[in-house]
Amino acid sequence: MEQWQPFPTTRVIRMNKSERKLTGAVLVQGGGIAGIQASLDLADSGFKVYLVERDAAIGGMMAHLDKTFPTGDCATCIVSPKLVECARNINIDILTLSELIGLEGEPGNFKAKIRVSPRYIDEDKCNACSQCTDACPVSVSNQFDRKLGTRKAIAKLYAQATPNKFGILKNGHAPCKVTCPANINVQGYVQLIKKKEYVKAVNLIRERNPLSAICGRVCTHPCESECTRNNIDSAVSIRLLKRFASDREMDMIKSGKLALPEEKIPPVSPLPPILLTGVMRLQFMRLQRVPEACFDGAFPPTVCRKIYWTMK
Repeated sequence: MEQWQPFPTTRVIRMNKSERKLTGAVLVQGGGIAGIQASLDLADSGFKVYLVERDAAIGGMMAHLDKTFPTGDCATCIVSPKLVECARNINIDILTLSELIGLEGEPGNFKAKIRVSPRYIDEDKCNACSQCTDACPVSVSNQFDRKLGTRKAIAKLYAQATPNKFGILKNGHAPCKVTCPANINVQGYVQLIKKKEYVKAVNLIRERNPLSAICGRVCTHPCESECTRNNIDSAVSIRLLKRFASDREMDMIKSGKLALPEEKIPPVSPLPPILLTGVMRLQFMRLQRVPEACFDGAFPPTVCRKIYWTMK
C-alpha cells in the first residue's frame, strides 16, 4: 500500500535580470555515492537539496560492496563518512522510499511530484533500539544480501543505514487474509503460535473477530482453499490453529497462569437479541473508535449508540 502525496519541493527561483543568476533549491534523484557527493557539494555551495531515494536508505550499490577496484579499499570506510555528513547537513533533506513521478515547470521554477511510501512505523518515536527486530516473529529473505540470508520483517536495510530508522516490509496481502470474511491477519497469529505466544495470537484474532474459540470449531475456513501451500503439499490448518490457540488460552486461565479482566457492569438496561454479524460489526466499530455509526444500516442509530457504549 502506497501513500501518494506531492512532497513540498516546489520552489520559485528568483532571477536577477542583469546577472541572470539563479538561486534556490535542487532536487537530486538517486541516493548512491554519486548522488550523495553531488548533494554534499551543492549543500556546501549554499543550495537547499532534496535527495530522493527509492530504497529505505541511501548508499546505493556502494553499500553492497566489500572492496573497491583497483585499490582494494574498504567500500564501507569510503561511504560511511559521507552518509554521516549527509545526514547531519542542515541543507539536505533525505527522502527515502520515494520516487519522482512528475516534473513540470521551467529552469529556475520547477514543481516536482514525489510518491512517498510509508515505513509503517512512527519515525518520530523510532530511536533505532532494534527491540522490534528482536520481538518480530516473521523472517523473510534478505534482498540486500541477494537472498543468501534472512532478515526480520521489521529491520533496517543494512547495519549502517542512513536514515537510522527501521521499517516494516510489506509485500501486499496474503490470499488467506483477503479470503477471510473477517479479514483476520492469519500470517500474524500463525507466526505467534509458532513462537508459543498463544495469548498474543488470540488477541490478534480478536481484533477482527471476538469469537475466536467458536470460529475455530465451526468456521468454513475459505482461507485454506486459497492457501499457497496447496501448491506444495496441503494447506495450513488455519482453523485448527485458531482453535488450538484459543484452547491453550482457556487452559492457562483454568490453571491460574492467566487472569480474566474484571467484568464491567453495563451502564444501560439489557438490549434485545441481535444478530451475530451485528456484534462483530460493533466490535470492529469500537476498535476503530467510530462513535455513532452503524454499518450497512443493521440497527437503528439509538440502539447502535447504546450497544457501542455498552461494549466500550
